[in-house]
Parts: sequence; structure tokens; C-alpha cells
Amino acid sequence: MLNPKKYALLCLFLSVFVLLTAVGISKVGTSIAVWNRQTDPMPVFVIDPGHGGEDGGTTDPGGRKESEINLEISLRLRDLLALLGADTIMIRDQDISVYTDGATVATRKVSDIRNRVRIVEETKNSRLISIHQNYYPESKYRGAQVFYSSSDGSLQWAQTLQELLN
Repeated sequence: MLNPKKYALLCLFLSVFVLLTAVGISKVGTSIAVWNRQTDPMPVFVIDPGHGGEDGGTTDPGGRKESEINLEISLRLRDLLALLGADTIMIRDQDISVYTDGATVATRKVSDIRNRVRIVEETKNSRLISIHQNYYPESKYRGAQVFYSSSDGSLQWAQTLQELLN
């Protein structure tokens, strides 16, 4: 099993590989192009390091919180995208929750999710990249997962990314 730092670096490498490949796909004329640099404006990548603050998510075998790993990967991804000239917005850049109100853990979690959604919806031409380290006790579940919304182009982005990850 990889140690947490090597695992985080592997996840980061795969994320960047997927993004660079997806961005470059239209350059080689493949039929699964999701963005054409010559005709479409550069998307704004909204990077969402999953969990944070009181919601640490799962833990790795060494006890490190998912929220910390997600943040580390997300900050590196932000820096790499910036080097490539891409605009990015970070949902969070510290290990905090992004709730604005709530007296209970449940209401703060709802507020946190709503604030994350609001940031994405208020960003024109956005592409959400939400980083998580899911854990399933069953060994049949493994590898990267790509989720999508019902918005235009989301399914195409998800299919492209999942094909590249497989």
C-alpha cells in the first residue's frame, strides 16, 4: 500500500493528467472533444477540496483526515492550472468548513453544501472539480469516480474524464 504522501502525489498526477488530456483533446481532433481552445472561452475551474473543518471525511490508514489530503491535492492542482494560464477559484484554501450559519452539525453541513453550490453557480463558464478520497470496505469498489450534473456538457465532460481514467 502507498504511503499517504505518495498516494496524494499519485492522485494529483492523475488529476492533472486528466485535465491536460481533456484540454488537449480538441487539438488532436478526436470525437470526444469537450473544449475547443480556438472557439470557446477558457473555462474557470472551481476547485472544491471536499470536506473541511469539523467535517474531516474519512481517514487514511495513518489517521490523516481526508479533508487535509483533499486540500493538499487541490492546492497543487490550482498551482498547476495557474502555470497553464487557467483561471481557478478555490472553494476553500484552508482546512475549514464553508458554512455561514447553523446551530447544529446537520444545519452547518447543509449551509456548507449550499455555499459550495452557490460559488459554482455564480461563476460564469465554470467547471467544478471536487476532490474526494472515498472509502469503501468492499474491495470490488476501487479507482477514480467521475460524477456529473444535468447541466449542458456535464455528461460529455464526465464520460471523457472517466474514459481517460479507465
